Amino acid sequence: MREKAIENQIKKCLTTLGKNVWFFKHAASASMKVGIPDIVCCIKGHFVGIEVKQANGRQSDEQKVCERNIREAGGEYWLVFSYEDFVDKFNEFARRIKNGAQK
Repeated sequence: MREKAIENQIKKCLTTLGKNVWFFKHAASASMKVGIPDIVCCIKGHFVGIEVKQANGRQSDEQKVCERNIREAGGEYWLVFSYEDFVDKFNEFARRIKNGAQK
């Protein structure tokens, strides 16, 4: 499945969560900082960056740096290769925040 199709499924899911989620999908441009995750979210007060790749996709070096910076700042960074992968990561995240567990 193409990245755009996976992104659209994720955005549709996030939209159904209503007030508990704020997100945006940025449009890449020459003036945009390189490595920013495809979808940037705040889920129940938690920062989450979601990088979407096709099944055979790989992160760029800039994306790896961005991942490290987000994690060091206390945020979540999810690298997903399918909609199902996103659902698994979301459900694991939801269990953690419900139980008050740290990363």
